[in-house]
Amino acid sequence: MKNNGIADFLKPTIIMGQQYGTKVSVEIDHSDTDIDELIDAFHTLVIGMGYSESSWKQAIMDMSDEFRDEEFDKNYSFDFPESYIDEALAEHNQIEDADTEYGDLYHSTDNFEDYQNKNEDDEFPEPNEALKKAAEKYKKSVKVGRRGVKKSK
Repeated sequence: MKNNGIADFLKPTIIMGQQYGTKVSVEIDHSDTDIDELIDAFHTLVIGMGYSESSWKQAIMDMSDEFRDEEFDKNYSFDFPESYIDEALAEHNQIEDADTEYGDLYHSTDNFEDYQNKNEDDEFPEPNEALKKAAEKYKKSVKVGRRGVKKSK
């Protein structure tokens, strides 16, 4: 590109677009534009070509997300050595295999009776007489209707 000195800075910047037979152009009165001026010009061009303001904003936000993801991937690499991944999987499998005896028995339908027998010691104790009387009194003081529980007077 040929440089004619200061005279080149005085020439306008012209950005043009054409879509569906419609031509749109944006002119900035100088050539030494900064990025903000160019983004504003492209914004005007895109709106002039018929896109909505919300479409423009969504496109900018999507591009921003992509740039952010690229920077994150570049700065925070998660390239773990295969040995690290193997160790983590082995630890996970060991924990999974060491599931509680109850869980193992419970998940096996063949051993359901064993599960029930094993849990006999873990059952809640029979409520005492005072609790039984309190439960009966509560049931009598509450009426259950179509709209749920109502306390009787």
